[in-house]
Amino acid sequence: MKQLNKIYNFIFSLFFAVIPFTEHFQAAPNIILGILLACFPFVVKKEDWKKENNKIIFLFTGLILIILIGILVWNRWEDFSFLTKIITIPVILFLSIPIKNNMPPLYAFLIGSTSLLLLSVIKLGLHYNSYQNLNLDVGAKVNELLMGERPYLGFIYLVSFCVCLYLVRYQRKKRIKIFHYLLCLIFCIFILFISARLSILSLLIIIGVAVFYAKNKKRTLLISLGGIVVMAFAGVLNPNFISRLTAGFEQDKLEIQKIILLEPRSHIWQCSAKIVKSNSATWMGLGFKNSINQLEDCYLTHENFLNEEHRKFFVKSRFNSHNQFINFYLSSGIFSLIVFLIIFVMLFKSQYKNYVSFALVLALFLFCIFENVLSRQLGAMMFGVVLSILSMIKTPSDQELSSY
Repeated sequence: MKQLNKIYNFIFSLFFAVIPFTEHFQAAPNIILGILLACFPFVVKKEDWKKENNKIIFLFTGLILIILIGILVWNRWEDFSFLTKIITIPVILFLSIPIKNNMPPLYAFLIGSTSLLLLSVIKLGLHYNSYQNLNLDVGAKVNELLMGERPYLGFIYLVSFCVCLYLVRYQRKKRIKIFHYLLCLIFCIFILFISARLSILSLLIIIGVAVFYAKNKKRTLLISLGGIVVMAFAGVLNPNFISRLTAGFEQDKLEIQKIILLEPRSHIWQCSAKIVKSNSATWMGLGFKNSINQLEDCYLTHENFLNEEHRKFFVKSRFNSHNQFINFYLSSGIFSLIVFLIIFVMLFKSQYKNYVSFALVLALFLFCIFENVLSRQLGAMMFGVVLSILSMIKTPSDQELSSY
């Protein structure tokens, strides 16, 4: 039995290591999940079940049932692809229940995310050596160089930053502590370098929140303010960050009004609001694919675009709602939105005492505000991974930053 537990822990750790590469090896995480499901009945014990995990699993099961009812009642068979993605979240949390030693999965995830970062750096270096430029504003070429979609990559590195912070306190040797701090710095620098705007915002908020958990609040406040100022200057001096503010539509003079006008979400959320006001999305929603179709119809008639080229960009891109909460309401109705909100209320309530846990929940919450996280396999997998990490890490409930 002990040998089987070791094998299960190894396979689960392997799953964590593969997650950052989900976009490149989409079948690999699913195969590993299948193996873990087959092994699960032989390793789980009665005392392994945790009450908090059960509640989250129960809520996600309810969310899945609401979406399934909508599919069956309204014949939305095209939405099954979304359903299969969201199912992975409670499955991952379910499979984390027998894990006793949390260190191997956490280090495995860091190995995966660090490997992805290093490979991306190599590709960026080779590209710069060949073309003597490194334009990382928008386009498929950027995704190829960074080895993934920027918002999701930024979130992976942000979670890695939080995991490093957690692991620091368990290291007695000064050299190893310094190594973990160095990793934290590397993840921060790379998030800034690739101009992952959402992750930069989340990082700034997480650094600011640290003050409330520190024993020496004055020192932590100075360090936090210093970090925020340095990051702000780094962002302003980064040409890729500035070009990202215009979404690739170059402007002779950059003004706040133009930045808002060129921010895709300002138009996406306006169209989402129009659909909501039209009462099209009510109890059971419009369906996940149909909601995107209605957003596309809105882009065709929306009046606030910069020019016709700007409009064509939106129509061609078929942008989704870029907000997971709006997405649930538009696509599957008010009940799914309520359940999803309750999940986050429970997470904040159960994790607010611990800095790293709270930082992870906050990062996940912000990610869901600005992206349709669960519309992509990687997003759903990362959602499940974060919930698993929250269930595995154990940090003191008071003044935990005093030991960092």
